Amino acid sequence: MITPQPVYVVDLIKDVIDKVKVAYPSVNYQHGHFLEIANTLQSWSDTSLDERKYPLIALFQDFAETKSGTIGIDSEVSLHFIIATRTQREYKAAERYTKTFKLILYPLYYEFMKQLQNSKYFMHAGDIPHTKIDRLFWGQETIFANTANNMHDYADCIEIQNLKLNVKPIKC
Repeated sequence: MITPQPVYVVDLIKDVIDKVKVAYPSVNYQHGHFLEIANTLQSWSDTSLDERKYPLIALFQDFAETKSGTIGIDSEVSLHFIIATRTQREYKAAERYTKTFKLILYPLYYEFMKQLQNSKYFMHAGDIPHTKIDRLFWGQETIFANTANNMHDYADCIEIQNLKLNVKPIKC
């Protein structure tokens, strides 16, 4: 009899990111609460780690793992990510799309989604459902504009909300 092993979603996502790193070796993967990730990145400033902060794929926790009892599915999850890169404060929207979104963020987004699709850890039919939001100068929103940096750096990002995955059991 094959005994299922514990499934750690953060480690499964790390494996997916490792495959993204084949095409984009400088990608930094972080997971945890937003404040923890922001503080980790801030602590890397003014050190040799500063250049390793971005591009960043971050998985925000906490997330629920629904155990439905469906055969062949360990759990169902809805995940929240960002894919972020440095930007310049003075960039206007057109420059952001030219210099960060088209050159860095969109290629990373598509590679990440491709590797999720190809992963042996997840079961899905067709495209993986999610909401994608382009965040120009990702910061704290007010009615007129973003007024503060969320990551203590000037960053543009693609936010991915409600990314729904059916996690397969891991068997040894």
